[in-house]
Amino acid sequence: MIDNHNQPITKHLNRHYFRNQSLFSLENTTGKVAFHQICVLNDQYREKGFAKSLHEQELDLYRTFAFKEIHLDAVSYGLVVWPKLFFDFVNSKSENNVIRKFQSYLTKVWNLDNEQIEKRVKSLNGKIKNIPLQYLKTNGSKISFGEWLSQGNNGNMSMCMMYKVVS
Repeated sequence: MIDNHNQPITKHLNRHYFRNQSLFSLENTTGKVAFHQICVLNDQYREKGFAKSLHEQELDLYRTFAFKEIHLDAVSYGLVVWPKLFFDFVNSKSENNVIRKFQSYLTKVWNLDNEQIEKRVKSLNGKIKNIPLQYLKTNGSKISFGEWLSQGNNGNMSMCMMYKVVS
């Protein structure tokens, strides 16, 4: 994918396709799966909707070729981008860990007190996809949650498996 000035939008983009892979959405069932191994946007294209656009184009292709699911391992930016695109965490503990990191982000970047943090976390209803946009985009001197995670603030949290049903 390139922009109007013939510059690449992605630093890395790697996909693998499997004809007969276990599905996360249906126990004991297999089907065609697209595995998104890596997708890293160049910095100037982050937080501008390019990931969403790329995903929509790929999703159309996957529907055309009867894929059942998309699987990926999310890190840093992906931990907040993919849930906004309706990917689910395979393990709910992973999502809870990301929510705990969001609490740390609110403390360290936004300097919120415990009562304010509790109110914001409660509004998430246990779902990362419900994080308000103000925390997902760099806002003046306040870096985005994804940027904060990419700067090494994810602690010992490793990749989180996620999936989406292709419908």
